[in-house]
Amino acid sequence: MTSDTEGIKKQLTQKVEVMKLLNTVTRLRIILILLVYGKQSLAELEEKIGRTKATITHHIKKFEELGIIKTTRKNARGSIDAKVYQLIPEFLDLIQLSPEELNVIEEDDQKDILQFLLLRDKWMFEMIRNIFQLINLFYKDLEFDFVNLNLKDFEDVKKQYFENLVQYDILFLNKEHKDQYSELLKSLKSKLNKKREEETNYIVNDAPYLIFNSIIPLEDILKYDPETRKFIRFFRVFDKE
Repeated sequence: MTSDTEGIKKQLTQKVEVMKLLNTVTRLRIILILLVYGKQSLAELEEKIGRTKATITHHIKKFEELGIIKTTRKNARGSIDAKVYQLIPEFLDLIQLSPEELNVIEEDDQKDILQFLLLRDKWMFEMIRNIFQLINLFYKDLEFDFVNLNLKDFEDVKKQYFENLVQYDILFLNKEHKDQYSELLKSLKSKLNKKREEETNYIVNDAPYLIFNSIIPLEDILKYDPETRKFIRFFRVFDKE
């Protein structure tokens, strides 16, 4: 076995172990908090996740054993909150798996990993749904202010709208253009990752902005609408009733 093959096998083994470990909501919450907020103490994790310090510590130890969390200390005079946790820069690569990589893994492990990928996607979309619900509340509140504002308040509403605007793009693509888009996105991500690696002060888990890229097969997804194929639920958001 060549050193390259051994390296690939070692990396795949680590990916398998990481994905197996992220099989609970609490562990996934810890990871997401570290991704969004960067370095976090035990007290900060307790406040954001809503679990006890003992529970969080139990999961953190498992992360440390796999080498996916870096632990540093701050000046807290021996307090349990003196430890500060952050994800290693390579973490995001460890929860990505291509079909080719999956085929190399042992069959029993393949089943566990595929189950994790399904659960991860389900949890992620539930999280995204909750985020969009919060965004919707922001726009409802802003709409209420706009409808009920006095003329002198217009500038305040306008400022709040543009300063907090959620940027989004919507593209409807055919199969050929979808494939082209995927290739362009892959190239862009590669360039961005390279740029990040060149920045010595870059921290992967200091990311207060979320870019949610998703290619949705509308024809297949809309089949889950129980009220016919006429996009009834799809467009219900526009109903005024």
